[in-house]
Amino acid sequence: MAKKTKSPKPRRDPKPSSKPAKAASRAGSNAGRGFRYQDAVSAWLAVEIWAGQRAPAIVIPEGGDDVELRGDAESFVQIKSRREHLGDYTEGETVGYIEDLWKRSLGSAPRPERLELVLEREVAGLVPFEDQPAVRSIKGSISARLSKLSEASDLLPRTSITVATSPQEWAISLIANRLGCAPIAAQMCFADLLVRVGSLADANGRLSPESYRGLSISDTETSIRDVLAAIDVDAIEQALREGVCEPVDFLTPLNDPNFYLGVDVEPGHLAAGLVSERPQSRSALVEGIEQRRAALIVGPSGAGKSALMWEVANTLSHTVRWFRIRRLSAADIPSLRQLVRTFRASEDSPLGFVMDDIGRNGPESWGALLKEAMSVPGVVLLGSVREEDVTLIAERARAAEI
Repeated sequence: MAKKTKSPKPRRDPKPSSKPAKAASRAGSNAGRGFRYQDAVSAWLAVEIWAGQRAPAIVIPEGGDDVELRGDAESFVQIKSRREHLGDYTEGETVGYIEDLWKRSLGSAPRPERLELVLEREVAGLVPFEDQPAVRSIKGSISARLSKLSEASDLLPRTSITVATSPQEWAISLIANRLGCAPIAAQMCFADLLVRVGSLADANGRLSPESYRGLSISDTETSIRDVLAAIDVDAIEQALREGVCEPVDFLTPLNDPNFYLGVDVEPGHLAAGLVSERPQSRSALVEGIEQRRAALIVGPSGAGKSALMWEVANTLSHTVRWFRIRRLSAADIPSLRQLVRTFRASEDSPLGFVMDDIGRNGPESWGALLKEAMSVPGVVLLGSVREEDVTLIAERARAAEI
């Protein structure tokens, strides 16, 4: 392979919209790797290539750009995340991102043949292709503005925009459908890929371009097969069968006509766009999880505790595998402990438990679970409780309170 010239590339920045949490035991650029949208996209790209939905290539996190795809046609992929309350990307923002992508490619030798911008949100004014719903056609005023840039006649036809709102969910669905395995098993496969992507990104930050390490199709296949061979789906599903917890679904909308009359907020209400965001409170809770790995929302009835709780969980859902605790007693702790072990929760691939109205559903056992979780790196907890019930919670000091 021809030796590549490494063009200046910014370090993996904090990107508050893409890296909302970190384990307290980690520091610097490694902190919170498991929560990064960029890593979720990298793992999704590897799954798409493995499934034959993209051309064969080696996925190189933190290569020539956020991701470099080395195959017959080399590609640079730049990845941008954005919180939902900020809305769609503007025309100017999108043009600026593509201009940066072009500059990076022009400074590389050899130059990549394809350039891709992956965005978490839609771009104002752009519509998807009928046969490729995630891809946006670059046309109209955005195309006109880009056409004025240097070497646009060569670069524009080789540039594409992809809107990846749910890379983790898409990858899990692709694995499950392709192999016919249980979705919960596919989750574990994706979690293992996240760990591999994170390790590669860390390594590549210290390497020269000719020494970059990546994930090949064979590597992805091996990772997935090894996970499926090692797991016991029955053991994983024990807590689910017993009704202790269930995976959280942030994708299926719940269009509830009675929502504004006063109902308990569910994840589906967020998917339906019924919940108003509270960015300041959300940021405070995210910070609490960063520092303590556990956060508790305390307030009176009707104050919007549930809505805020699900908003925070949704913010972290790109790579945190959230399970909702429906009921909790001391007798349920062993099955949850087994779930954590079987899922191999780690700082690179975190597992989260979320529990609404703790005072009603198990205040004493919440403390036991909190104590248990603190002994396992990569487990995070999020809950809500009424003011009058907060004194019932054991181990209360272990969690940040908002």
